[in-house]
Amino acid sequence: MNLERMLKEGAEELGIKLSTKNINNFIIYLEELKIWSKKINLTGLKKDEDIITNHFLDSLSILKYLKEDSTLLDIGTGAGFPGVPISIVCPGCFVTVLDSAQKKILFIRNIIRRLSLRNVKAITGRAEVEQNNLKRKSFDYVVTRAVSDFYNVMKLSSPYLNEDGRMIVMRGEKGELELEAMSKEIENLELSVDKIDVFNLPFNESKRVSIILKK
Repeated sequence: MNLERMLKEGAEELGIKLSTKNINNFIIYLEELKIWSKKINLTGLKKDEDIITNHFLDSLSILKYLKEDSTLLDIGTGAGFPGVPISIVCPGCFVTVLDSAQKKILFIRNIIRRLSLRNVKAITGRAEVEQNNLKRKSFDYVVTRAVSDFYNVMKLSSPYLNEDGRMIVMRGEKGELELEAMSKEIENLELSVDKIDVFNLPFNESKRVSIILKK
């Protein structure tokens, strides 16, 4: 299966219809990711198919939770996941991606330029440190993907949610067990569970758990 078809069919399995432009943008993203990964640590995945499944399609799996014209903060974005793929497919969403590694943010800014993305901003910094260019209590959604332990994820994300905001915690196969262990901490942070979504990635048996928390 060629890469374009893999992107198209994988997205369709997630309920997403990609345009030709979307697919072309992901192919450019893929090539740039491989080039930059020779110099800096962006991903340990080597095969194109693995990058498409475990990075691009995994990122797009949260699209169904988002409303159009919403704001999203991606904490600990790494090479831009899931924030940049969301910005590619959802032009009505405004995405802010945050990472403490300046080299990774430079890579993302390169992608933003290459793809002419106008709905995503990349910031170097840490979520626990207040910054003038990153307002707290201002985001509709805050997402983390494979970042830190569950409690720290909630503690870092919660201050950035607006009054009706949702926290999207993307975890692996142990996500449900992690959630069960956090019932007291969730209550202490004045959060509640809105949704638990357990699924397998397209072309892959990897189990994913997305947990949506609300204020």
